[in-house]
Amino acid sequence: LIAIPAMCDVVASTLMFIALTLVDASVYQMMRGLIVFITALFSIIFLSEFYTDILPALVLIVGGIALVGVASIQNSSGSGKGTGSTILGICLLIGS
Repeated sequence: LIAIPAMCDVVASTLMFIALTLVDASVYQMMRGLIVFITALFSIIFLSEFYTDILPALVLIVGGIALVGVASIQNSSGSGKGTGSTILGICLLIGS
């Protein structure tokens, strides 16, 4: 039973490390902030707990991460990394 969550962690860590090679470290750190939203989403799904006072914070988190992602994609052509690799890195981070 321990092997299932351990394998999920290995896959997620591998995806994050691959994404780290494709995007800048600052973008990587900011995109990792999405874990707060994922945790709140799992709290709603599995625990059926939804607090309306955290909704503005979640909207701000998702909005900020979206701004960081868009800015990273727009500036990726000038930084030496291709736009395609930046988009792939961001998708891997979201998937992990």
